[in-house]
Amino acid sequence: MLIEELKNEVSLLDAHSFAWMLSAQMEREDKLADVSEYLSRSSTERDSIVKSRIGQGQFRQSLIEYWSACAVTGCKELKLLRASHIKPWSECGDIERLSLYNGLLLSPNLDVCFDAGFISFDDLGHILISNKISANDLQALSINKEMKLSNISSEHKKYLQYHRKHIYKQS
Repeated sequence: MLIEELKNEVSLLDAHSFAWMLSAQMEREDKLADVSEYLSRSSTERDSIVKSRIGQGQFRQSLIEYWSACAVTGCKELKLLRASHIKPWSECGDIERLSLYNGLLLSPNLDVCFDAGFISFDDLGHILISNKISANDLQALSINKEMKLSNISSEHKKYLQYHRKHIYKQS
């Protein structure tokens, strides 16, 4: 299965290393306590976990190629940026999960606020700020009403509309 996903040969050592790296990442994210729990899952569940991880890497890479920096601040240090789904991954179909237009490359402070619904963006890319977050917190996070997305296409709009309707904490 891994060979089919990666489209090339994978040695036993490579597959073994991949399993350990995947396990370590999942453990850091509190998704699995240890390798034995991962291995105790059914082969269908393990296949699903591996495919979703590979897909997330592809999603991030496509966002990096599209945005090349934070979509709002212009920060170019990729290690600091998060590949953020506009319509949450858990609520997407397979195509939406990997759609370039369902994603924003954001600095961590914007990513967390966006995921929590404290900010969103209108169809022109201007930031919307919920009154559920204090002015002091906004200032501490360097978020202000002048911010906007550096680029927005018509394909982004349906995802942004979903975010505003279902995630954004409106007044």
